[in-house]
Amino acid sequence: SVADPVAGEQRIVLSLAMLGAAIGFLPFNRSPATIFMGDAEAALAEYQQAEDGADRSRGIALALHDLGRHADFAAASRELHENWGDQAPPTDQAPLAIAAVYAYTGEVDAAFERLERLLDGEFSRRWFSIVRDPWFSNLHADPRWEEILGRIGFAPAQLAELNFRITLPE
Repeated sequence: SVADPVAGEQRIVLSLAMLGAAIGFLPFNRSPATIFMGDAEAALAEYQQAEDGADRSRGIALALHDLGRHADFAAASRELHENWGDQAPPTDQAPLAIAAVYAYTGEVDAAFERLERLLDGEFSRRWFSIVRDPWFSNLHADPRWEEILGRIGFAPAQLAELNFRITLPE
């Protein structure tokens, strides 16, 4: 069979676009990825060089936790609360960063309490990232997780009701 040169060009363009997207996304995920890959020391170094903010504070706290530096983790966690706690605007990622620290470190009840408080306030739809965010994976087995997903419209039953109809071009 003869290869279609247009289809080949489309594959190349699509491949380059996907490569560009992956490379463009890497700077935003390098630090968290190093924690999940088990290199908390590298993650700590990355987060310490990051721009100041709730994500940086969360990352430093979690890297210290994974390194077993409990006193430093406690201090970093307190700093996260003091600098980015309840006074943060509802559209800020700070309240979610605090919930992530609780979830990741196994403080499940505190994580759910923080998520409930977020949902009772002005919940931002951009926080849908908790559905796939590995920081929250310790919550997935808890029955309250599905309740949280339901409140933001991402419960499995809600997703199953969506009717996707995709018509491919011929």
